[in-house]
Amino acid sequence: WLLHKDNSDVRADKAIVIVQSNALRSFIKDTLPSIDVHGVQIFTYSEWVFQIVNRVLSRDRNSGNKFELFQGVVSASIERIKGSVAVLQTIEHRAKRDVEEILNRLSTVAWESLPSGLGQLFERFRAGALKSPKSAKPVRFLREIQSGIGKLRATLSPSHPKAGELVAVDTLVSELLNSQQNYKSELLTILGDSTAILEADETHLLDRALIDSAYNQTLSNVEHNIIDIHDAALILRLIELKEGALPGSDGRPYLYDHIVIDEVQDLSVVQLAAAVCGVESSANLTIVGDTAQQANPNSTFPGWEKLERYWDEQESISRFISLRISHRSTLQIMKLGDHILGEDRTDSGRDGRAPIWFHCRNES
Repeated sequence: WLLHKDNSDVRADKAIVIVQSNALRSFIKDTLPSIDVHGVQIFTYSEWVFQIVNRVLSRDRNSGNKFELFQGVVSASIERIKGSVAVLQTIEHRAKRDVEEILNRLSTVAWESLPSGLGQLFERFRAGALKSPKSAKPVRFLREIQSGIGKLRATLSPSHPKAGELVAVDTLVSELLNSQQNYKSELLTILGDSTAILEADETHLLDRALIDSAYNQTLSNVEHNIIDIHDAALILRLIELKEGALPGSDGRPYLYDHIVIDEVQDLSVVQLAAAVCGVESSANLTIVGDTAQQANPNSTFPGWEKLERYWDEQESISRFISLRISHRSTLQIMKLGDHILGEDRTDSGRDGRAPIWFHCRNES
């Protein structure tokens, strides 16, 4: 609807549909042109996350080669660990500590003796970081100040009185930037901090042995340049916290005009958080799902009530709609389903022929 007959300002090349299966992706891809909608990107969740993470890691000098996607089965316990609210909170606490470290290290620089533009960049970053560490975008800031130092050094001769100071600051900024972009190391540090994860676990269902098991499996995989989809979602969330947005193909921050996520009930809180940050606000996001159709029993999807409460607390413009009428099944089929389940919840629907019920000896 957003892209049909100029109903909105959403651009097709900046809209994306994320689904869980290849079959649904193919169906949507074949269907959209029939309603004159062209250019929308359609991915499975794993495709979308993995291509972004690999693009970032391939240009990161600390990460080396690109990762391969783990093809084995991730155990249910490890999946619950990596998709837990506790790990998500540990990531965000870690990002906050990283910002504090950057502030502490850069506060030792005599900015007043350097060209004023550099000091202004630092003061702007410091003010924003003190107000909201989660929104500080440290990697973006470090790249910006590194670029400024590089331009200044290019205009000065090596014998200039300020040249030595600029070299020292450039070295410090490069060290911090390399550390912040070492996402392999960051992932292992987070999963290896079982104490922090347990402290953040409000469910009290996680234990140290399970967390250590998740860490050891990830360590073994990473040493062979392999990550699973849960690791990729964790890394993407780290990237978003450090850069302030998704990284585009040119390396610059990128936000979609609109994201549609289907079967959201099968996403973990980490996977959902990584996707949600791909847009400016909840008004640019459509998520669809039915918890009664959850295919992944290990999903840590927080539920609709918690999502609604979260967005209300964030003062986001969000609206939740429960669909009461099924357009997939007829009223007669739904009434038969009610009868089988011993319920009486369907009172309206699309009219159709009476279904045929073939009785079996064993209908359990």
